Amino acid sequence: MAPLSYEGYLKGKGVKFKKINTYLNAENSSPQFKRYDVLSILPAHENDTEQPWSDGLAKHLILVKEIKVDDKPAYRIYKVDYSSFDCSKENNTLDALDK
Repeated sequence: MAPLSYEGYLKGKGVKFKKINTYLNAENSSPQFKRYDVLSILPAHENDTEQPWSDGLAKHLILVKEIKVDDKPAYRIYKVDYSSFDCSKENNTLDALDK
């Protein structure tokens, strides 16, 4: 998920997304918790439920938490390993994720 302020940036990079109103933590989905308008990033590989993102992005993700429903993974939370990015000026774009 991303804040609504990223809409123009994501459109400019060709990233597919959908605007949704949801809870930021799936475990806190009762009316007492606040909902937020966010951008839900849509899969690069729409038919791959294990890795719907690009191979380039996959090497920068670390699984933090998995939430199961009926003993099956329903939600996964990843953190981005920014130390694995080449942040030199010529590589400081989303295009580098496809390499």
